[in-house]
Amino acid sequence: MKVKSGFIFLLTVLLMLNFSVSIFAQEEELEEVQIEEEAVTVEEPVDELQLDMEVLADYFDRYLREQMENYEIPGLAFALVNHGEIITGGYGFADVENEIPVDPNTTLFPMEDIAKVFTAAAVLQLHELGAVDLDADVNRYLSGFSIPDRFSRPLTLRNILIHTSGFAETSIGGYAESSEAVQPLEQYLADNIPHWVYAPGKASTYGDYGYGLAGLIVQEVSGLEFAEYMKENLLAPLAMYSAAVNLEDAVADNLAKGYVELAGELTANPPAYTHNLPANSLFSSVRDLANFIAMHLNAGVFSNQQILKPESLNLMHNRQFVQHPQLAGWTIGFFELKTNDQRVIMHGGDSELGYSSIMFLLPDADFGMVVSINRYLPEFGTKLINDFLQWRYPAASTAPITPAGDAVKRAQWFVGNYTLDYPSWNSLACLRRLFTQIHVTVDETGVFNIDFPPELDLPTAWVEVEPLLLRAVDQEKYIAFIDDARGNITHLYAGGVYNFAKLPWHKTTEVTLIACVVFTAVFGLELLIWLVRKIRSRRLRIRPLDRFHQNMAALISLINLLFIGGLLYYLYSYSQELLFGISPVLFSLLILPLISVALTLILLVVGSSINKRRWSFLQRIYHFGLGTVFVLFLVYLWTWNLIGF
Repeated sequence: MKVKSGFIFLLTVLLMLNFSVSIFAQEEELEEVQIEEEAVTVEEPVDELQLDMEVLADYFDRYLREQMENYEIPGLAFALVNHGEIITGGYGFADVENEIPVDPNTTLFPMEDIAKVFTAAAVLQLHELGAVDLDADVNRYLSGFSIPDRFSRPLTLRNILIHTSGFAETSIGGYAESSEAVQPLEQYLADNIPHWVYAPGKASTYGDYGYGLAGLIVQEVSGLEFAEYMKENLLAPLAMYSAAVNLEDAVADNLAKGYVELAGELTANPPAYTHNLPANSLFSSVRDLANFIAMHLNAGVFSNQQILKPESLNLMHNRQFVQHPQLAGWTIGFFELKTNDQRVIMHGGDSELGYSSIMFLLPDADFGMVVSINRYLPEFGTKLINDFLQWRYPAASTAPITPAGDAVKRAQWFVGNYTLDYPSWNSLACLRRLFTQIHVTVDETGVFNIDFPPELDLPTAWVEVEPLLLRAVDQEKYIAFIDDARGNITHLYAGGVYNFAKLPWHKTTEVTLIACVVFTAVFGLELLIWLVRKIRSRRLRIRPLDRFHQNMAALISLINLLFIGGLLYYLYSYSQELLFGISPVLFSLLILPLISVALTLILLVVGSSINKRRWSFLQRIYHFGLGTVFVLFLVYLWTWNLIGF
């Protein structure tokens, strides 16, 4: 019995020992497996977003440094938003003389026309509340003045926000040199109603005046000053704490100086005070502006606050007007661009005082960016976008196309000079069209050659693929001509702000320069002849009427020469002053043609009383020709609206 009990006890001990060994062995096995799993988790997959941000940061660091060197840009700041993450950078100087570096978080740039995007957002906020109707006559909301009725259809906020108001505008006098000189918005708009050249909704007519009206309506409907509304409803909710609509509200120490090239050297300018705040007055750092971009890429939400509803974003992100289905068009607030099969919405802001900015979004890629520089380079923004898209989304080569058989014959309708500015009754705004002309020519095969300005970054060779529609020979890019009811070509539209009006032959650059040279030569020769006569008259007796005729002709020639020389010198050296209006010096210069008109009339009247039978045939031809030149010169000035400005 004892033996049996001992055996059972021994057997039990052996079984327990075996069980314990098995358990410990299993635990060791599990522990080894866990170590292997931990070793695997150490090699986590690379964060694709982080990698993408690093690649983007590297690309833009190299690219922007290169562009700064190529264009001699004093300072540059950028901010990009990619899938909700933000990267910023700054290069160079906000103030070269004092060696103040650019800081993307604090350096303020005049964003100029980018202000229009914010004004559009403000209008849409009121539209969401039912306070404004985008398709109602704007006069419904104006209490101090009204827009005159010129067409059967009314001007609406929608027309304004998609740049189809039809106004012909001028940039002359849009700025003031001090805050005291800035006109109240309503007064400025009432005093500067532009000429209306197209019915609302007919054509793309980019301009500032319409957006000024939109801002005034925001002011009227909300009961707040425009700047105050923007601060309370957009800038503050977007944490754009350093941004300001009024220049006097911006921190002066943070403002970048603008630089323009004069006589081969970069000259600094401070930012200017704008009369039309809703159209082109916004001072911001790129970091603050990145918050606005982030809101657009986040369904209108920023910091858990709904700034714009999805319906409003739909209006701002999708095409609302296009001149031709193949062309890019306008959204509300943005210009649409399509490159390398990628759709971009964008808006730039340029100031002749020395600033250029570009803001663009790729909503489908959840990407947006803003870049600001303190040098006036309108071509900078479009080139940056095209280069970026070519790098990130390289496009396959496009097969070249050839013109149709009747291309040469059809092309003759389009050949000529075109200018970016719309028709304007303002004298100097009209004259500046002399320096913004492009040439449309056609070769023997029917291929169009167009010398677009560099800011468009467009090719030169084009082929007509549909009536009035042209495609680049070797790229998927399109432009279109616009005709009137009679079939006459009136414009060449290259998208966005780039609508070029066709010029009559007598206003082309070539004809105008030839006329200027001829008139200058005739007036100079007349002064030389007068001087020779003056020297000879000491020995000759000259009748009083003949002497009066000679002196008057010399005086008119001198006045005309002073006007030609003075105007050319002013436009070359002081054209920036036109941003602030017509100075007393320029006003005095523009009085000279009126004096020339009066003296020419006197010459013709008195000259008719002279007994010309004493004159030789050549003398009669000479004086008749001289009088004709005087009259033609005045007629030519009148065609440029330089008489009775």
